[in-house]
Amino acid sequence: MEDDSKQVPGSSGLWDSSLSYITRSATIQEHRHYCYKVAVSLDHMVNCWVSQSPHIGIRGFIVNQQKHHQCASPGGPVLNVLIEPESSWGSRIKKLLSGRDFIRFEQIIDPDSLGPVLPVEYNSLPNEALMGHIQRLIDVVTGSSADEIKAIDGRIERLLLFLKENLTGRISRSQIQDITFLSFDRARHLFTKEVGISLSRYILWQRLRCALKDIVTGGASLTEITKNYAFTDLSHFNRTFKQMFGFSPSAFLLESRLII
Repeated sequence: MEDDSKQVPGSSGLWDSSLSYITRSATIQEHRHYCYKVAVSLDHMVNCWVSQSPHIGIRGFIVNQQKHHQCASPGGPVLNVLIEPESSWGSRIKKLLSGRDFIRFEQIIDPDSLGPVLPVEYNSLPNEALMGHIQRLIDVVTGSSADEIKAIDGRIERLLLFLKENLTGRISRSQIQDITFLSFDRARHLFTKEVGISLSRYILWQRLRCALKDIVTGGASLTEITKNYAFTDLSHFNRTFKQMFGFSPSAFLLESRLII
């Protein structure tokens, strides 16, 4: 994609709405997650299977949330952006998908118009230099801006903020009731309606992504983050990670670059 002089805000906008990484792994096993996935090859074509339906030789695609999928990219690296449904980008992607499990870039844009998604020398550039390119890519694909306001129930908005700030501690029913001014069961039901995932699965996902960030940026060990983010044990963390990313934490750290 062409660069321009307009500066995009730093990592907060990208991180608050998504999780972005580049992977060199040739094969990603079947997995699913609550986010929408936007994936684009950096210099070749890739293959994707969604609910076992093949999509062969594509430049980029979007997969709906909670849909089992696997990818093969023997020709080179792929940029993956996992976009949270409650974000403005997520709202736009929901409209684009219109209930479909999967769409190719060709169905919404001209892939040739993207040009190089990242600078040719991206491997040698710091994350900060890549964030603007990724944000512009998602804006082009979704036709929206991350700065747009998406309406969400104020009680759930407060709860989302609380959850993201308290992932390493115990989150009690009484805390959720106090924040939302609802019974726990009503808050849980409203949360699923507004966010598109159960409260417990959302907390698990946020703990997983923040644990990954701590490993990459802070050098925390897998054992440390297992304890810090309330996973039962290391096996629980490894199993959950693989279910949501399609490969193990060790494989991710070896073959992927987290962009935050």
